[in-house]
Amino acid sequence: STPGLILEGTPDSVPTNMVFFTLEPRLGSAADFCTRLARRGVAAIGMGPSRVRMVTHLDVTATDIDHAAAAIAATAAESASSNA
Repeated sequence: STPGLILEGTPDSVPTNMVFFTLEPRLGSAADFCTRLARRGVAAIGMGPSRVRMVTHLDVTATDIDHAAAAIAATAAESASSNA
């Protein structure tokens, strides 16, 4: 779990390759969050002012997922600091 992010569903309850989460206001806009993620090599799409969508596919490895999770946590921490 990453502070400031609200994950929609779980892998057990949502059988899809898409991941959606909502940002708390203190993390800024989805567009800014996605821009910061891109600087860390992780692609995501803002779906409105606070909702973010990410998609996996067959070429995404477990290592890639770990990298994305670390980038999301670091981006959330950075966003919280810069919007404080």
